[in-house]
Amino acid sequence: MDLAAEGRCWDPEAVHLELAPHSVAWEPVAVEATRGAALRRLRLSLGEATRALQLRVPLVGGFERWHFGWLLAATTSGESVKEPLLPLGASTATAGAALAAELESAGAVASAAAEVAAQLSRSAQREAEALVAARQRALAGSGGRDGPTIELTVAEGGLAKLTWPGAEAPLKLGAEHLSKLRAMHARVRAAAEHAGGSSAGDSSDDGELRFRHDLARLLLRYKALGGSGFQAALGGAAHSALRDGFGCGLECFASPLNARSAPFCSGFLDVDAPFGSLGSFLDFSPTEGSFEANPPFAPALVVAMAAHMQRLLRRAERNARPLLFAVVVGSSSAMKASEAWAALQRLATGDFGRAQWVVPLQHHGYTEGHAHISKDGARDATKMSSCETTVFLLASSAAAARWPVTPDKEAALRAAMRATIPKNLHRATKANAKVHRQRVKLKKSKVKR
Repeated sequence: MDLAAEGRCWDPEAVHLELAPHSVAWEPVAVEATRGAALRRLRLSLGEATRALQLRVPLVGGFERWHFGWLLAATTSGESVKEPLLPLGASTATAGAALAAELESAGAVASAAAEVAAQLSRSAQREAEALVAARQRALAGSGGRDGPTIELTVAEGGLAKLTWPGAEAPLKLGAEHLSKLRAMHARVRAAAEHAGGSSAGDSSDDGELRFRHDLARLLLRYKALGGSGFQAALGGAAHSALRDGFGCGLECFASPLNARSAPFCSGFLDVDAPFGSLGSFLDFSPTEGSFEANPPFAPALVVAMAAHMQRLLRRAERNARPLLFAVVVGSSSAMKASEAWAALQRLATGDFGRAQWVVPLQHHGYTEGHAHISKDGARDATKMSSCETTVFLLASSAAAARWPVTPDKEAALRAAMRATIPKNLHRATKANAKVHRQRVKLKKSKVKR
């Protein structure tokens, strides 16, 4: 087991595919701040509405699941999306229905749950319209690519801070993650220069200014997204075990903040591309290779992922090409009751299912979604899993022959996932006990109904 990988935030030597730089339009940092404010208002409005419903259990992650559902509807609609975070014009009907069902399951009256979801959708459309207008005004008044001077200061052994005139508060980043993102950004710039891209010929000063600008937009985007559990990731040792045992390289669901290497797939090409993103996994069509997928628990997204993998595996099988996916999902009771779980089970029990390993909740942890603002980086920002995790190995016949499933590989992955258990195990166990009590309370209330 590679414990050294557990103590660092990325694996710089792991290069799986050649970088293919994407051209990203320049945008003022103020526009990203406006996006974040709009999303925060929507999140707060849902919080106020759910408090008024007096739910039996809190709706943990409900807003994030609704938002991911909205984004998925936008990316799969085939329409041109003007806004990456609040997609104007994209239907929120499916996401709203899923949210209403969650609220009802948590104890809300059906009519009240439906009204809360409908009100959130109406508010979202208003925010999206206002955001598009604000963006157009900001671009018209920016006068080119000259934005505010972004200051970057790094305290010795502490956090880096980014600030600029008009910023609400400094953006924080751990020194190790700053070094990682600077290296990723430099790789993309070098690839663009090699290809004759827009950054070719930039001076070192220009490169630093662009790095700070891109970094500020990136941090603002993921700060706005919140939901640290949605951004949690496998620990470095687990990635190493998957890479050693099954050749897993590129991550299908990552961000520049938690990716172990570049390139990777992610959901926000406009802010992620300068650091090595290839875009959405749903638009990524490898013919062969081995990939790791740890998607956010947004049922609609997991269903779309499973369908995409099925198509890719069928094509690889027809062409006798080795293609493998190691899919890691939290298998909570909510997940197991969803269509997402049914879709995964259909894959796992079909022609391409090679293994399905269940890891008990008390036997593993994850790297926190906010690890990038921890002074100690990946070493300190770990969390106990809140539910058991299931690892699915899906592979074409050629991939199964190249990367066979063995008991030793399973044992290595389990041990590696155990290495991410927080050092403060007492605190982690208390958190799990609280989650368990909430689940028991919910089950009892359902029985009474």
